[in-house]
Amino acid sequence: MSIIINTIESILGIRTNYSFPERIAKGKELLGRANSSIKILSGTLNSEFYGNEEILKALRESKAKVEIIHGPNVEENIISGLENLSPNGRIKLYKLDTEPLGHFMVIDEKHVRVESDHLATEKEKKAFIKYNSLFLAQRLDEEFMALKANHEAGSSIKLK
Repeated sequence: MSIIINTIESILGIRTNYSFPERIAKGKELLGRANSSIKILSGTLNSEFYGNEEILKALRESKAKVEIIHGPNVEENIISGLENLSPNGRIKLYKLDTEPLGHFMVIDEKHVRVESDHLATEKEKKAFIKYNSLFLAQRLDEEFMALKANHEAGSSIKLK
């Protein structure tokens, strides 16, 4: 993913390093655009982001179906916090046995947020958000659905 990030950053001039308050604001804006689906692939579901009240509020207030695939090392309070947002099952979480290689969000199969490769312990992560990017969103959606299908079949795959 880091090659994709660096290429897109240089070709399109997209800024990828955001301060924490900017990451929250941009994440909230992205989630707020969802009408039908939010698909998230993450490793540890970073508690500073996914435990943030503004992000939780955006997920809670969204009418979109939310699916989250995450790695094995997620803090239990993050899992329960996300599950408690939707007692009716609108938010579904899938746990992998291994850390996924890529981290991204796909909103309504047209908006994306993609992170560069990083260690779970890294505070500063490079990511970009691209609105109305149908090709990239479709590609990431296919990766997400393949990972979900393999998870449901009892096996796990790694993203390309």
